[in-house]
Amino acid sequence: MKKRKTVTLTATLLTTLALLGGCGEKPSAEETSKAPSTEQTQEQAETSADTTASDEAMAGKPAPAAMSRGPLSETVDYGIPEEGVMRSMTLSDPSGNLYYVDVNTGTFFTAPIPEDLTDAQGNPLTPDAIKAGCVVDIYGNGMMLESYPGQYPGTTKMVLVKEGTAQDAAPYQYLVDEISLPADPSEPPSMNAEYRTDLVAATVVLTRGNYEWNYTDENGEPQNVIACGSHILAWPELNDIHIDESVPNGLDLTLLSSYKPETVTVTRFPLDSWHKDSSTELEVLPGEAVEVRNTDMGYAITAEAGYVYLVEASWAEGNAEFGFYTK
Repeated sequence: MKKRKTVTLTATLLTTLALLGGCGEKPSAEETSKAPSTEQTQEQAETSADTTASDEAMAGKPAPAAMSRGPLSETVDYGIPEEGVMRSMTLSDPSGNLYYVDVNTGTFFTAPIPEDLTDAQGNPLTPDAIKAGCVVDIYGNGMMLESYPGQYPGTTKMVLVKEGTAQDAAPYQYLVDEISLPADPSEPPSMNAEYRTDLVAATVVLTRGNYEWNYTDENGEPQNVIACGSHILAWPELNDIHIDESVPNGLDLTLLSSYKPETVTVTRFPLDSWHKDSSTELEVLPGEAVEVRNTDMGYAITAEAGYVYLVEASWAEGNAEFGFYTK
């Protein structure tokens, strides 16, 4: 039998929903009685958005100092590398993907193994020499993408400082375990906006709002989840993207998910229309369609400062709304 979850909306959101239409439209009694789906409200969608926002806030932050302790709780001193170099412990997930954590600052990140890979004496190595437990010095352009884990695509050189085993990596392994947890099948994928300028390279987690998703539960039963809440202009929180003067013609963003949506449409609204007190103003406010480019990397748009952007994505399993604002 299908499960049913209902959470009561606040009076403020109900007032907004009745006026804004779409997913926020209040269903009739007949529609409600026929709906065979699991219902979630904007309150739950906001909780999910808070989680992704929290993940973004963690980007680039050091891991706890306790990670610098060895298996027997003694402090392990891996030494200090030269300036601009990250001395890092190598970690691995169950699929064999490699991660790194700076043993002096605690920064957790991914990085490609460059062609310039040597041991401490300068002898060339092959990539299979780098395994969980190895300590390596990583050289690069210093530009870390602000995701979690961080991403260091500009790696130019890697030196194997110390060989090790999975036991050496054990104090740090929980970082990989946390991000390797299986995704919740009852929710659509998250979505990020990735961008680069002359000054920064960053990844921003977009706020997720309304969605409808179909999945099969642990008992093999098909389920339909509806998280139906307010229009984006009534969402209480949105993550932001700063657009500076170095990109006068707008900032190119690539919209990325764990797997690519079948379609993406984007609509923008003037930033000063977000959180308007007057529901009438919200009701009549027109949105402006934004050109979406389907590229090999993902769906791409050009964003300008001073707008709220609504991203609507659809997969075979359902659809979801994401949002952000620019300043």
